[in-house]
Amino acid sequence: YEKQDKTKVLYLAKQLNIKLYTLTNVNEVCIPIEIFHIDLDNLDLGYILQKLNYLSRESIDKDVFLDGKTTLVTNMENGLNEYALLRNMLDLISSKNSRFKLYNLYNGVVISSKAEFAQFKNDSLILRLDKNQTKLVAFEKKTVLKLYMYEQSIEMNLDKIDVKNRLAVFKDFRLSEKNITKRKHTRVIADSNMVVNLIGDGKTFKGNILDLSIKSIATLFPYTNMIEKLEGKEVDLIFELVLVQSKISHKIKQRVKISSAHINHANSVVKLICDLIPDIKNEEILARYIYSREKNIVNDVGGL
Repeated sequence: YEKQDKTKVLYLAKQLNIKLYTLTNVNEVCIPIEIFHIDLDNLDLGYILQKLNYLSRESIDKDVFLDGKTTLVTNMENGLNEYALLRNMLDLISSKNSRFKLYNLYNGVVISSKAEFAQFKNDSLILRLDKNQTKLVAFEKKTVLKLYMYEQSIEMNLDKIDVKNRLAVFKDFRLSEKNITKRKHTRVIADSNMVVNLIGDGKTFKGNILDLSIKSIATLFPYTNMIEKLEGKEVDLIFELVLVQSKISHKIKQRVKISSAHINHANSVVKLICDLIPDIKNEEILARYIYSREKNIVNDVGGL
């Protein structure tokens, strides 16, 4: 849009969204849905050509692409209400050039694979899955579908599954509230009964580690008024990590900040989410443990 300010461009972009949505419904095609603003008047031709070439890629790293000179104005998802967006995404799944993946969580690890559209039948979606995803879907009774070029993803429940032929029937479609497709850090379920001691306000509390990443640890403790008051404070966690390959045990003392406390009064327990204070030595050991644990979990999928 030549000689237009960004406010006008945003308005025009939203109008374009409506036309693009109509186009996808009528022709059942997948199209790029994000609209970017590049100031052609103040940039050299080499930069402009570089950005246009970058847009032709299948996957765009927005942290690199959006450098201040190029900005994301809007995308088609922002111009649609939840029902219209979900309907549009489901329509595109059946189009011949649609590309999508399925995502499932198993012991904290996100496992994904491509799937093939089979058919829509009686408001149900039938997909052909790969071997491991078939096992995961049968185990979890649901999955998350991510269409290429869409920020949002679809969560759906398993209705029926033919494990031998790797065909699954899904129903109850909704936009996913937790986007497991965008996890920045791998989070794994800890080995069973991993004990942790928390030292804070001059007291020691004994509990268990639920799951962990290199940035945070989720823990569970018996509920007391004193431990609830630690929310927002820095404390020490002391626990042991055993690396599977070497069988070597590492005693960890990690400084953390308790970012949130979730009380379950019925079971008299409290779940503490602990953000790790940077510690290079501990981070290296945690990364090795998480990598090892992740490999074991993925291998376990074959035994489901």
